[in-house]
Amino acid sequence: MWQEDRGQEFGGDNLKKLGELNEKYYKPFRGRLGRAPKGRKRYQGRAERSHKTDDEKFYLPYLLTVNNEEEFLHLAGRWIFWYNTGRPHYGDKMAGKTPYQKLQESSLQFTCRVLCFPCSSLR
Repeated sequence: MWQEDRGQEFGGDNLKKLGELNEKYYKPFRGRLGRAPKGRKRYQGRAERSHKTDDEKFYLPYLLTVNNEEEFLHLAGRWIFWYNTGRPHYGDKMAGKTPYQKLQESSLQFTCRVLCFPCSSLR
């Protein structure tokens, strides 16, 4: 499940748009778009922190150097892969491990492809 914070870009309060996004972007990957509970402002804290990292380490340094959407999506895919497999994380119980290393410690069975979620345009 992919969780959103009820922002308009992910359907907001428009259930029709939420359904359309589910069909187009999540169902093909056997996923679904969920919604954070109303009134739980800190519920999305980890996601918001990762957005800040994306802004500071990916968007700000690279966005003005990109020439087209295809190039942007390619760079974004590389960023996501590195973020999940090469960048140390120091959040709660991460101890400098990458998300990939942390997942390897769990009893979950998964493929590395889970860390390579494809980038796409919401156009």
